[in-house]
Amino acid sequence: GEKTKDGHHITERGKEQVKLLAKRLKKLNIDKIFSSTRNRCKETTEIIRKSIKLPVNWEDALIEVDTKRS
Repeated sequence: GEKTKDGHHITERGKEQVKLLAKRLKKLNIDKIFSSTRNRCKETTEIIRKSIKLPVNWEDALIEVDTKRS
C-alpha cells in the first residue's frame, strides 16, 4: 500500500489498497503469514491477517535494508 511521506505508516489510500489485496489473498490457499516488524508492514499485515484469519510470524530479519549509497 501507499506509504506516508515519512515512510513509517500506510496512508488511508494504502489501507484501501491492502483491503482489496486481502480479498484476493483470501481466495488463495495461504497457510502462513510472515511480516517485517516495521510499522507500515505491521499495519499492512494486520489488515490481511484479519481477512484470512491466520497468525503472523513477525520477523526482524525481513526488515528492508536501505541500499542507497551517498
